[in-house]
Amino acid sequence: MPSVCNAKAYPGADIDLDHNPVVARLRVKLKKVLKATLRQRWNLERMKDECTALNYICEIDTAVVAEQERADINGRWEHFKSTFIKAAEQTFGRETREEVRKPWVTDEMIDMMEERRKWKNIQKKKAAKNINC
Repeated sequence: MPSVCNAKAYPGADIDLDHNPVVARLRVKLKKVLKATLRQRWNLERMKDECTALNYICEIDTAVVAEQERADINGRWEHFKSTFIKAAEQTFGRETREEVRKPWVTDEMIDMMEERRKWKNIQKKKAAKNINC
C-alpha cells in the first residue's frame, strides 16, 4: 500500500523564491504503542555465593528427578517451569528496583503529582456521576 497517494508541483505560484511548492496527499497508518510487560527479575548477585548456588541446584535436581515419570509433555513443562520459579524465589529472592527517574525529580514533586492525580480522579468520578443522574 503506497503512503503517497497523489503529489503535485505548482511552478506558477506567486512567491519570491526559486522553489516550487509541492502539495501531496498522504496515507499514514500509525503504529500501535504496546505497553511493556513486567518480567520477573531475580537477585542474581546471590548466585556468586557458592552456598546459595548449591542450594538452588539441589532444589532443581530434587524436583526434576521426582517429575521423570509423568508422560504428558505439557504437564511436564508446567511443572518444570513452576519448579524453576519456586526455587529461584526461595534461594535468590526478587530483585528490588526503584523507579527510573530523572535526577531533577524530587520526592516532593512526586508527592505533588500523586495528590494531583488523586484529585483529578475524584473530579472525573463526580463528573461521571452528574452525567448518569
